[in-house]
Amino acid sequence: MIRKPWRHLCTAAGLLAVPLFGTMACSSEAPDETVSVAQTVQTTGPGAVAPDPTDFGPRPVVSAEYRFPASRDPDIYAHADTELWAAVYRPKSMAGGPHPIIVFLHGNHATCGKGTNPRVDDDCQYTATGTCPEGYEMAPSYLGYAYAAERLASHGYVVVSINANRGITCGDVDPDGGDRGLNLARGRLILKHLQRLSEWNANGGTPASLGVELRGKLDFSQLGLVGHSRGGEGSRAAYNLYRDPGSTWPTKIRSPVSFRAIFEIGPVDGQTSRTLNADGTTWSVLLPMCDGDVDNLSGIRPYDRMLQIPTETPARPKSTFTVWGANHNFYNTEWQETDSSGCLGHVE
Repeated sequence: MIRKPWRHLCTAAGLLAVPLFGTMACSSEAPDETVSVAQTVQTTGPGAVAPDPTDFGPRPVVSAEYRFPASRDPDIYAHADTELWAAVYRPKSMAGGPHPIIVFLHGNHATCGKGTNPRVDDDCQYTATGTCPEGYEMAPSYLGYAYAAERLASHGYVVVSINANRGITCGDVDPDGGDRGLNLARGRLILKHLQRLSEWNANGGTPASLGVELRGKLDFSQLGLVGHSRGGEGSRAAYNLYRDPGSTWPTKIRSPVSFRAIFEIGPVDGQTSRTLNADGTTWSVLLPMCDGDVDNLSGIRPYDRMLQIPTETPARPKSTFTVWGANHNFYNTEWQETDSSGCLGHVE
């Protein structure tokens, strides 16, 4: 039996709660259709018990999506139509605030699949056309981190999980060169979502599909990024594209952004013409040691590079976690086939 390693992400992220995002909590189980609330525990005085970092927080959670028609947006990628589509997980009550933001970005994967238990994702038609072949459905990679997003939202975060399927995921190599993994495009996609969120935060006009008006509810000074696979390098790309000299993104995004932390899961590195580091922010990488996709564990390279930056300003923690027996795919619950056939019997 191959057990999915969601809990490894939950455990590592939960332990990184304070240095990364202030708090982060997960569960060792797959998410239920409804989100429960953590039981009250005594945390002070005699008999005090530390709160379980893998449990839900005190706030009921709701989720919804926004989606805009596909378009050719040169701010994101000039050579293909892309979509602004994301799932948003938030506290049911948005009283108080503003709320810190965490953005999730999935990695590269086929965009159409068929069958169940597991669904086999083996077609990329959606990338170019926005449709899948007969008998197929779009592979909803952006929903594969709900187990973490729901728990973060229960602690007060607004979590945005981006769907990068159209034009980018499983897309063609950038014809201009310099972005063979389309990870700079992934970074620009993150920033475009932040631009739209900042417009709603400043002026209102939040899509009715979200069921809440976000005006004044988002804290862009408290922003974290979580990226899996190419989404990891894409998250680093967003960070660097925002802070480039002469970047237009600080103007486009209505609220000044403070990237408090970046957390990467089995990321790639070196798939663009740029060297992408995360100096100046807290950064951590989780490496699955039975990774059958990014099998060279290239996500350790940014860690090695950043240890050699003696003048990081401001200096921020960098860390790496390795998880024995964990494969690449199963951190995303929608990626239902193992990538590590050579580890069968040992993969979690």
